[in-house]
Amino acid sequence: HGAREGSMPEEGVLALLRAIKNKDPFISSYAILNAEGKVVIDTLMADMGVNKSDRDYFRVFKQDSAPPNTYVSPVIFHPDSGIAYLYFSSPIISEAGEFLGILRVRYLAGVLQNLLEDKNGLAGSGSFGVLFDENHLHLAHGSAPEVNFIPIIELSDQKTTQLRAANRLPHLPEDELFIMQLDDLEEHLSNPETQRFFEAEDVATGELVNQVAIAQLETQPWLVTFFQPREIFLAPVEAQTRTTLFLAAFIAAGAILAAFIVGQALGRPILRLTNTVTRFGEGNLDARTQ
Repeated sequence: HGAREGSMPEEGVLALLRAIKNKDPFISSYAILNAEGKVVIDTLMADMGVNKSDRDYFRVFKQDSAPPNTYVSPVIFHPDSGIAYLYFSSPIISEAGEFLGILRVRYLAGVLQNLLEDKNGLAGSGSFGVLFDENHLHLAHGSAPEVNFIPIIELSDQKTTQLRAANRLPHLPEDELFIMQLDDLEEHLSNPETQRFFEAEDVATGELVNQVAIAQLETQPWLVTFFQPREIFLAPVEAQTRTTLFLAAFIAAGAILAAFIVGQALGRPILRLTNTVTRFGEGNLDARTQ
């Protein structure tokens, strides 16, 4: 409906989107929604014709205030399957400036674990990275991926209800969801600007105290942290007591740098994906993301 002159037929667009999808195992589906939010093309055939005008990745472009060029979702759990996804979307605009619909890409949230898991040891021996969302749920854990999507403390009833309504929590009963109470870590994560380097426990190291460095992502309200058990962290210091302060400062700086590097490593793919979705939505069907 309202196709651009000389545009690719629906079958050709669907074939192109399928070809792009099949090149990345973390892409769940590509879809095109019309101006009313109805799915007109989707690589997942079961969603063809479904109205999704209530989804944030569509509604954000229908708001009265200036809509963004590209939308990136938080981690969302599918209301039926419970699978965790990330959504990217961009508006499709006619040459006359008319809103025709959106292009939407759905990624398996496991892509975050894939990006993080090979960074273990980056901040030194025994170190591992952990990615948290703004509610301090684990999004990826370099040493204990089994805790992914579990919060570090028990959330209030009001916050739990709010996040469940937004499909921001996994489909688990509360006695399986709230299995941690890392109060010290929660306090430090709540003040990332003033607490760039601190000590805290983690589920992967039990009662061992870790030295932790933290950095914020620029593209999402997420936190990248690097943990290293204190006994490993202090080993060089104990071996060379005369240079204690220098070594401690050097190792701390290295951990903070590692957290920053991983923050950039996680942020750049998201930024590249958003740019590609934007160009695709503008009609550049040759746009690709490596």
